Amino acid sequence: MNFFLLRTFLLFCTVALPMQSAASPAPKNPTHRSAGSNAKKNASLKPKRSIQKSKTTFSKSSVKKPQLNKNLALKTKSAKVSTQSVKKQKPNKKQKAKARAKTQQPVVKKPRLIVIDPGHGGLDKGACVKECTEKMLCLMTALMLKKELNEKGFRVLLTRTSDIFIPLKKRTTIANSAKCDLFISLHFNSAPSASANGVEVFIPRYSSSIRKTNSKSIAEKITRRCKAIMKSNCRGVKEANFTVLRETSMPAMLVEGGFITNDKERKKLLNPVYLQSLSKAVAEGVALHFKK
Repeated sequence: MNFFLLRTFLLFCTVALPMQSAASPAPKNPTHRSAGSNAKKNASLKPKRSIQKSKTTFSKSSVKKPQLNKNLALKTKSAKVSTQSVKKQKPNKKQKAKARAKTQQPVVKKPRLIVIDPGHGGLDKGACVKECTEKMLCLMTALMLKKELNEKGFRVLLTRTSDIFIPLKKRTTIANSAKCDLFISLHFNSAPSASANGVEVFIPRYSSSIRKTNSKSIAEKITRRCKAIMKSNCRGVKEANFTVLRETSMPAMLVEGGFITNDKERKKLLNPVYLQSLSKAVAEGVALHFKK
């Protein structure tokens, strides 16, 4: 009897338990997922992560300022600091004294230098009529002209100050070496006709346009002053190729103060007052040109 009950119980267990396991669903457990499903999930998640990373990197790069702007900002800051430092620096006493001296002292121009060339000299007497010799008239007038020009503020250099002979080449060398502003050669005229009279001025015939223009301008002013002061005949401005005019590099002229061969004019030339009026007229003509 007991054996029969045990047998039926075992038979029931063998039939009921498999049917229960087949009918009941498997429990949900994340550990029992297949490897394939995990791989798919990982594959689907990876692109999302990479997109997020790229987004973050893009947003960071957009937030960053360019390096050039930083450099420019630094430069402008340094420039401002340097200008502020310069402004803050105050001049010392020596610098203030120099600034005052510059403002107080006017700019003084160097006086013009005039070279006067008394014609002839020594054995070269020039034109001679009785007791009147050209070389002495030239020297006397040159000394008077020097005084007149000095009084008007000019510096004066004479090619000769006594009765000596100087070659023409040396006369022009003196003027060119001195780098003078004007060269005036003094002479007195002579002519076959005893009626010829008056003052005339010669300027270079062959010269640069500027030099010739300046020479003519001074010569015209001299002739006008001679006519006004000396009340003598004015023969005008003429061109010539004399050595002293051709070989000099500055404005130059040769003044013929009158005709020794004219009896009336010769008497005037022997009078120092007349020579003084001639030198005054020449000096005023020069001053009108340089002090205009």
